[in-house]
Amino acid sequence: MLYLRLLGAKIGKGVVIFTRTVPVCTDLLTIGDNTVIHKNSFLLCYRARPGVLEKGPVTLGSNVLVSEKTTFDIGTSMGDDSQLGHASALQTGQAVPAGQSWHGSPAERTTTDYRRVPAAHCSTRRRVIFSLFQLFNRLVLVLPVAVVGLAAFLPSYLDTEHLQLGALAFFVDTAAVTLLLFIGALIGGLIFILTVPRLLNLFLKPDKVYPLYGVHYSLQRMMSGISNAGIYKNLFGDSSYIVHYLKALGYDLNKVVQTGSNFGPAVGHESPFLSSVGSGTMASDGLNMMNADFTSTSFRLSRVSVAGRNFLGNDITFPIGARVGRTACWGPRLWFRSTAPPGRMWACWDRRRSKFPGQYSGTPSSMKPSWRRRRRASSRRKTGTTS
Repeated sequence: MLYLRLLGAKIGKGVVIFTRTVPVCTDLLTIGDNTVIHKNSFLLCYRARPGVLEKGPVTLGSNVLVSEKTTFDIGTSMGDDSQLGHASALQTGQAVPAGQSWHGSPAERTTTDYRRVPAAHCSTRRRVIFSLFQLFNRLVLVLPVAVVGLAAFLPSYLDTEHLQLGALAFFVDTAAVTLLLFIGALIGGLIFILTVPRLLNLFLKPDKVYPLYGVHYSLQRMMSGISNAGIYKNLFGDSSYIVHYLKALGYDLNKVVQTGSNFGPAVGHESPFLSSVGSGTMASDGLNMMNADFTSTSFRLSRVSVAGRNFLGNDITFPIGARVGRTACWGPRLWFRSTAPPGRMWACWDRRRSKFPGQYSGTPSSMKPSWRRRRRASSRRKTGTTS
């Protein structure tokens, strides 16, 4: 927050920002008190058109909730106590009135309440202490350890007189040592990623509300950061190894039906231990499991489940409470409704809402066969056959 204020942004008290995309024209950004901006949100305050760069303000009122993977074009605003759902976009000139919830791309009004977590007590002292610990971790622990390690190793290495840039043996030895260190770090890092998040998860209970900036919040952020390490997702993603990696990480994948590329390298989560994907489901890339809900003072982890035998396109955000049936194909960048009406599966792409043409009762796997009969009838009409 302090960094953005120094860049010119007008930010109120109690604001929580999870997105790492820093606005370009920060002096045009205004955020009111107690507003929450989730990760992967874009508030750049500029846009590029052929031959032209346009700037414009983005204004968020007090107590605003901005969910994950949202985009704000220039000249957009949200009133006090308003909400913008995940995977949504406000286009130029759109303004969300105070107290309303909007979602979609372009966004439009909805009755869905995205503020599902009750508030908790979060004092200013707690925020200050957390910030000081963050600075201590980076400035006192991480940086000095690296400097001390280099200072301890370098003099002894220079005393060996091995540093001879004109000798072939120097480059051969350097390449061999570097390769061994890289392989050792890769194996050690994998063991670290598969074990440490499991230990941290022991202290976090699903569906329990925790205050921000405390011990549980620190454990959750550590678990999310470690388990989302990009190097191993890039290594195993888009290959048959990704399912084994995700299962070892904590995903519940049921009985795996191997396709050779069940998940891409950009799959993400807040907790791998609360992520369930049914048997036979394939996610193209960019599947985002929204296991956590945040307010300006609290957070809660909950399970996110995707039914079996589905195909999910690129860049899909799957929130807590969303439900889909089996044997469905979902296109790229779909928005899944987090509170679907009973017996229906919802997704939205731009302004066009698409209800999957089947209904179910009980579990998603017990779908009524009416949609199958309609599909068979449609196939017979196309082929000119009758029953």
